[in-house]
Amino acid sequence: MKAPDRIWRLLILSAILLPFLAVALSVASLPDAAVQGDDAVMELGVRQTMRGENLLGPYSRFHFNHPGPAYFHVMVPLYAFSGAAHGSFLLTAVLVNLLAVLLILFAIGDRPQGMLATALPLSLFLLHAGPELLFRASNAFLPVLPFTCAIFCFAAACAGRPQFWIPAVLFSSFAAQSHVAYLGLSAVIGLTSLVVAFFPATVGGARSKFRDPFLVIASVVLAACWTPSLYEQLTAPQGNLTKLSFFFGLDHRLTEWEAAGRILVGELTSPFLFDNVAPGTRAFL
Repeated sequence: MKAPDRIWRLLILSAILLPFLAVALSVASLPDAAVQGDDAVMELGVRQTMRGENLLGPYSRFHFNHPGPAYFHVMVPLYAFSGAAHGSFLLTAVLVNLLAVLLILFAIGDRPQGMLATALPLSLFLLHAGPELLFRASNAFLPVLPFTCAIFCFAAACAGRPQFWIPAVLFSSFAAQSHVAYLGLSAVIGLTSLVVAFFPATVGGARSKFRDPFLVIASVVLAACWTPSLYEQLTAPQGNLTKLSFFFGLDHRLTEWEAAGRILVGELTSPFLFDNVAPGTRAFL
């Protein structure tokens, strides 16, 4: 890489990093808070995961859990390190989103022109969404940037950079397990990416590509991500995946869909208010 290109690349990365750093420092300096409602339920899920008692994703008001426990696994390290401070959820969200944005830029390639062309619309999107998106730890918001990152990583893998199969599988699994809305999208994009990557190809060519070490590692990562969900499905009296299939089945009661529609409208029309957080006394870090 030429020296001017390297300088431009560092400038672009610095411009992206600074807002995340500012948000991370602001979040880390907040006092801890006593929580209730959905936040309290999420914190209980993290505690159950730390004790090895949880194989499910976040709870839904429609009486099922989201597809897997990846959300809680991601929250555990900082939650444990901080002494069980709920503020660790916010800082974890910032770090996850930062990693997603950096991977998006690297998936574009080394050319600063491509990074800049991606950074500008991404910055406009974040500006429109507001800073809340960077630290909003709710499972309805946190998967947005990781899922976007997975799309870019799948594209990079299809374009001949097989190392991106690994983050593509990791981030798409995280999004799909955190919120069921991403499950079908992740499956379709992942399968489509495999078709694009290996077609058209001779039988021998396809076999050699499928033996690529990065694709093998990605397959292992995929199996590891989904093993808890599959184990729960096989061992529980009524597995969570079965509950999901019943809820989204064609024979489901219309009243439930009407309730879902009312809740969706309420969520889309309500501002991002943290009105369920009460002042606490214990500092986060």
